[in-house]
Amino acid sequence: MKSKKLQQWLKDEPLQEHLSAMSSMDYVDRDPTFCHNIDEDYDIRYGGVTRTSFNVCYFDWIQYCNQQREQVRMIIIDNSDPYGDDDGGGY
Repeated sequence: MKSKKLQQWLKDEPLQEHLSAMSSMDYVDRDPTFCHNIDEDYDIRYGGVTRTSFNVCYFDWIQYCNQQREQVRMIIIDNSDPYGDDDGGGY
């Protein structure tokens, strides 16, 4: 996600309350739109998507996204001018 508002959104109190409920290891998302025939991460034993089933299914993708985010962060750090010069000279 490249939105500059991500940090602002994550600090939003109602969102924090919603996310904290999901942080429990026994959380099950029982959204009625989920279906065991369609959703790879659907866990039939719990009737929804569990944290474990989600992580098993999407772990590689999460790792990839995190690596991309880190690369962008490093590019931003490398390209930033610590002296505040507009000419890029730094001195």
